[in-house]
Amino acid sequence: MVVKNDNASPAYINVSSSTKVSNTSVESSAEQIRAKQITEYLATLDGSPDAFEKYEVQAYRLLHPDLVVESEGGKEIRLDAFITLVRENYIANGCIAEVQAIQHNQDDTITVTIKNYLPGEEGDVTRQLIHFADDGRIVRVEGEDTSNKHKFGSMLDRVAALPTEVEVVAK
Repeated sequence: MVVKNDNASPAYINVSSSTKVSNTSVESSAEQIRAKQITEYLATLDGSPDAFEKYEVQAYRLLHPDLVVESEGGKEIRLDAFITLVRENYIANGCIAEVQAIQHNQDDTITVTIKNYLPGEEGDVTRQLIHFADDGRIVRVEGEDTSNKHKFGSMLDRVAALPTEVEVVAK
């Protein structure tokens, strides 16, 4: 049996001339590993008091030292600043990230649909495009399209406006 990619539809792989099988059941092991790593990484953002201890291990394992998180208007956040933002604002305020979907794209990127719960909000959904370095770690994160760049940037701005860890502890 010859397996070839049916470029007409990114959701399917052509297994024979008459049979199609969903990509999700025939994902490469690399895709499965990436999906598992991303899911485990985001699962650490569970709003718990020990979330940063869990997050930090996953972050340094999965995020490339040259990470760029791009939000609206081309604003870029580098690795250390991003981890600080997550620790001091996102985690300190009990924010939660919930993975809703992971889609493998033909250009070796992944689109992750995430619902972020911030204090006083019902949750907002963004579709984030994730790029990988040659070593398999995440090197760039951005909104999937113009609308999601705006939503992702808005969510990052609202997280940055939350009280820092020091301010939360002092309350």
